[in-house]
This record gives sequence, structure tokens and C-alpha cells, in this order.
Amino acid sequence: MKNFSKQRHIGIDARLYSINATGIGRHVSELIDQLSHLDTNNIYTIFLRKEAFDIFILPGENFRKELADYNHYSFQEQWTFFWQLRKQKFDLMVFPHFNVPLLYFRPYVVTIHDLTLHFFQGKKKTDFLSRMAYYLVIHSAVKKAKHCFAVSENTKKDMIQHLGLKSEKITRAYNGVSQKFSCIQTAEDQQDFNNAKKEFQFPEKYFLYTGVRRSHKNITGLVKAYALFREKYPSSDIMLVFSGPIDTIYQEELQMLLEKYSLGEYVKDYGLFPEKSFKHLFLGAHAFVFPSFYEGFGIPPIEAMQCGLVVASSSTSSLPEACGDAVEYFDPYDINDMCRAMEVVAFDEDRRNELREKGFHQIHKFTWEDMAKTMLEVYKKVLYEK
Repeated sequence: MKNFSKQRHIGIDARLYSINATGIGRHVSELIDQLSHLDTNNIYTIFLRKEAFDIFILPGENFRKELADYNHYSFQEQWTFFWQLRKQKFDLMVFPHFNVPLLYFRPYVVTIHDLTLHFFQGKKKTDFLSRMAYYLVIHSAVKKAKHCFAVSENTKKDMIQHLGLKSEKITRAYNGVSQKFSCIQTAEDQQDFNNAKKEFQFPEKYFLYTGVRRSHKNITGLVKAYALFREKYPSSDIMLVFSGPIDTIYQEELQMLLEKYSLGEYVKDYGLFPEKSFKHLFLGAHAFVFPSFYEGFGIPPIEAMQCGLVVASSSTSSLPEACGDAVEYFDPYDINDMCRAMEVVAFDEDRRNELREKGFHQIHKFTWEDMAKTMLEVYKKVLYEK
């Protein structure tokens, strides 16, 4: 008979941990937080980069932290981190990203968030060796894993098709949306929003995009669609606001487009927005626009819905799965269609009210607690399998 009460030692590679991040960084921080509530029996060791290590507060008595300040795709990751993990002799190692040291053969599970680099090479690590390193690491990671997680059915399908995995080796575990994203409900909420609006000088009305700047995010398409929107409605007071880590490689292209279309006075770029006021950026927006060519799940549109924001979204990859019928879809390869969707969420009040109501229903399908419960069940199966 399996002894589920026996304490086991689980490691978590949290080098991407960040409370200020979207995507994988938010996934990692939410996973750790939820596990601290769901599992008080097993011991967890959290591996963190230096910046996060200094501020990370242990969420429970069964949690420890250890410094692992190694870049992804580096020699240190493959060698020094490997030896650091090997000495611990974990019963199970959790990798929330596919950067697993090639020589690590103890039991582990791995989460695949997307296969973006299979479809969009981007402007970084474009040389042959970098591409081969990516394919080697991701194929090795899923092949050696005891089990794999996918953050959507679409990503699971991609893993089966492009990584050669069998369906039974993959468990779909949806990402969630934090409860800190919410509508204004009290006088205190309103005052907090007013303070943030004044501090950060929010425009009176704006389309919002949040996320990283990468080729597959289609930021250039969004700018072109907004330029067309302004051409059709030159007197409109709706600005375009960006938020997310600024990457100089992609920022140059963005600035060139803004100059080309003379949009400088109509576009505001906050860069990485402070976490404490992040939801206020959503609350101040008129609509949220998400133009990606490809996503593994799509957290930002769900966060926008949680704040009562109307969403216009790309219709590709996992986004219909994440957003359901609660957004105005468009073809991200068609600038005219994107502009059309922006017009709808800007001016059609009946449609705006309909989408807002549907959004409140859609968000209940995704919680970080459900994700962590799904993953913890798999951890237990791996830990106690014969």
C-alpha cells in the first residue's frame, strides 16, 4: 500500500520567478504560492536567481530557498546547476520551463508553455548553433521527463505533433488569473485607482497592450492597425498604451513605425509597469488588444476580463481556447480586420456590454488553484508509482 503521508523532497527550478512578470514568471510565482497552501507535508527547495533570491519570502515552514544564479542556455546551467541538483538527490524535480540540464536523470516533471521557437525564430539566438541547442534541450527535456504538462490543449497538440510525445504522457493544466485583478468595487478601490492614474498620468481613454516585445507578439501589426484607426477617426481621443519589458532589439523597430505613421503623441509606453499598480493600468483602459500570431495560453486577455475590460484578440493558436466567446476576434495577419475589431470594442456599446458580461463568465474557468491541484496530483503519482 502506498504511503502518501511519507515526506518527500521536491525541488522547483524557479529561476524565472518574478512577481513583476507576465507569462512563465507569473506561472512560477503562482505555482509556488498555491503549493504552499495545498501541500504542507512535503519539503520544497526553491532555486532562484540572485535578484529574486534576495526578496523571496518563504511561504511555509516546509519551504527552503537556494541560490541558482545561472542564465538559461548557459554552460553554468548545464554543468554547475546540474551538480547542484545532483547533490540534493530530490525525490522529484519540477521544471516549469524546458531548460533541464542534459545530464540530469533523476525523476522530474516539466511544463511546456508553448513551442514559439518552432514557429517564430525571432531576432535573438538566430544562429545555427543556438537553434540546434534549443531543439536538443527541449527534446531531451520532454523525453527524459516522467511526465509533462501543457498549459492548453493547443500546446498539448503541438507537443504531440512536433515533439513526438504520446497523449498519455501529457497533462493539460491551464494557467489562471490572480484575484488581485478585479474591478473597482469599493470607495477605497476607487481612491487607489485615482491615485495611480494621477501618479502615472494615464490617458483619459486608451487601447492597452501588455506583454513582452517579440516577433510573434505582432506589435508592429498592432501599430499599423492603430495607424489605420487614427486615419479613419482622426478626432478620436483613444490613445495606444504599451506595458511590458522593453527589449532594445524590438524597441528600435517600434520607434521607427511610430515615426513613420506620426503616432508619437498618441502612443505611450510605460515599459515594465510596477506590480502594485498593474491592475490599475487595466482599469483605466477603454479596451484591451492582443494581436499575437501565436500563444501557448494567453494570460493577459484573461487578466483584462477579470478587470471588466473589453477585449479584442487574435483568433490564432490557443487564444480561442482561453478566451472562448468573450472577445472580439480578428485575423492577426489582416491589418484591416484588426482595425475593424478595434472599432467594435471602441464604439459599439451593445457589443462592449455583451463581451464584458461574457468575460466575467469566462474567467471562472481558469484559476491558479486548479492548476496547482492538477500538477500536485501528478507529482504524487510520480512520487509514489511502483
